Amino acid sequence: MIGLFLYQNKIEGLVPEWIWNNSQETLHLIGLSNNFITGFHQNSQFLPWIHLEVFEISNNQLQGELVIPPQTTVVYDLSNNILIGEIPESICKLKSLRVLDLSSNNMTGTLPPCLGSYLSMSLLVLNLKGNNFHGPMISFVYGCLLKRIDFSENLFTGQVSRSLANCTNLEFLSLGDNSFQDLFSVWLGSLNELQVLTLRSNKFYGTIDQGLKNISSNFLKLRIIDLSRNNFSGELPGKSFQTWNAMKSVYVGNSSAMGFDLPFNTVPPFDFRYTMKLIHKGVKREYLKILNIFIAIDLCCNKFEGQIPHSLQDLHGLEFLNLSNNLLTGRILPSLGNLKNLESLDLSQNQLSGEISRQLLQLRFLSILNVSFNHLDGRIPQGNS
Repeated sequence: MIGLFLYQNKIEGLVPEWIWNNSQETLHLIGLSNNFITGFHQNSQFLPWIHLEVFEISNNQLQGELVIPPQTTVVYDLSNNILIGEIPESICKLKSLRVLDLSSNNMTGTLPPCLGSYLSMSLLVLNLKGNNFHGPMISFVYGCLLKRIDFSENLFTGQVSRSLANCTNLEFLSLGDNSFQDLFSVWLGSLNELQVLTLRSNKFYGTIDQGLKNISSNFLKLRIIDLSRNNFSGELPGKSFQTWNAMKSVYVGNSSAMGFDLPFNTVPPFDFRYTMKLIHKGVKREYLKILNIFIAIDLCCNKFEGQIPHSLQDLHGLEFLNLSNNLLTGRILPSLGNLKNLESLDLSQNQLSGEISRQLLQLRFLSILNVSFNHLDGRIPQGNS
């Protein structure tokens, strides 16, 4: 037997003994996700299957500390359990590991440096979201292959490591809901593949556009950026909007979920889709699959001031724009009516004045418009009904 898949059953207690003691030399693929499994036999520190490649046991009730799989492991997914303890340095001996997902557990401690040095030269996905890891960010070496890094919802502090620039394949970076304290990392704009950047709910400060003139390429593929709930100040990054080319296109036709297939043959196919949280249409929700066509900017709850820059009008692919809870002045640009894909526009709790332009009636997909708590006047524009 090469593969064993028992997803979404009612298996409870320890991993069944017949699985644990049999097929130790033949099993390559094991899927036990979405059950009620609490642990492993004999409190083992190592998994017994010597040729194991994929081990998925997410969405269970695993307790105790992390168990180390064999060196043949390519995918190791223990997300959404109740694991405790630190990540042992022995995890870095897994030479074949491509996906390490320990998200949504109760793990703690600082990260072993080898995650960013030795292991980052094989890993594609490093997901540590929703734990209690603390301390500064680890450093990443030249040759880093990571495409996805999710350190959100932890207790990390300090600055964003400039060594992330070594991860030239990076598509998704989420550092939200931590205690990072730093200026905006403009050098991330040099990552040519970066599509999603989340720095939400930290202690970032300063302006955004400052220093961008020294970056040869400025977030050319960026489709989703969330800088909300920080201490950013100054004017909105109008110069940056001019270079965010991926947000200028309106996608049509069939859409596919953002993610990538792993470079090996498995049955069923294991592909890891990117997930993230956004406050969309007034509700904080988690997007389990980020569509390629989804384009969003969230800069709310900062100290941005001045007028809304005209360069926003060129981001025709935008579906979600949140500039609320800032210090913005001036009028609501009539040209925002050119953003035909816009579904949610939140400009509330600023100091905007003037009338609401009739051009906003051109936004046929708009389901949420919030301009409350400003200094607007005049009539509310009415469409033809």
